[in-house]
Amino acid sequence: MNRRGNLTFGILDTWPKDATEFSQWSIAKESEAAKMLSTLEKAIRQMRAGKPVILLDAEHREGEGDFAIAAQFCTPEFINFLLSKGRGLVCLSLPPAVAARIGVKPLVIDGESSPDTPPFGVPIDLADGSSGIAASARCATIRAACDESKSARHFKRPGHVATLLANPHGLRGRIGHTEAVLALLRLAGIAGPGVLCEILNADGEIATRDELFAIGKEHAIPVLHIDTLLERQKSLEMAR
Repeated sequence: MNRRGNLTFGILDTWPKDATEFSQWSIAKESEAAKMLSTLEKAIRQMRAGKPVILLDAEHREGEGDFAIAAQFCTPEFINFLLSKGRGLVCLSLPPAVAARIGVKPLVIDGESSPDTPPFGVPIDLADGSSGIAASARCATIRAACDESKSARHFKRPGHVATLLANPHGLRGRIGHTEAVLALLRLAGIAGPGVLCEILNADGEIATRDELFAIGKEHAIPVLHIDTLLERQKSLEMAR
């Protein structure tokens, strides 16, 4: 991937020298593209089934993997899984319309953060009388955000569920986990927010790619590169 965020597949560095090498190169690239498409289809099926996906971004950005799931399928058991296996911050990725409906404002003023900084909103709790910290309470907050009958008055701030405000232009506006989970949900035909949690290793450091794929294999969770989502979105836009 180059600095402009486009997939290059190493074409400039590894251009075939002759017909035989070109044929081998072409077959390898076709195999790579097929594998990416297969992983994307698996990820879409996971989302529709209410199961998680690991979203992996480019090394030149955060270089992190996040567990991701549709917020409407969130359960207390899944929150507990995120806390014990993900070990990162449990976040609610909000489309602009949902953020406006439940009254979530940005934590920082425009211009005070870099484009790659996670777009945090004010953290929230469901105003149901609980402390908000338990897995069941966080799940209730997340599920309430999916309920179109709920508005700002149904939540208290600050709370224990971190929020992320998605770019209104999606992955075209910002290539991050916040936008990626919503793009994947759209491909799966699911509206509403998504849930994210950064994945740390047993030492509390950011999980490496090898560790992320090992976690995915252990729990039967597909690992999807955000670049793959971006390429699918571009191809769909070109087909219109």
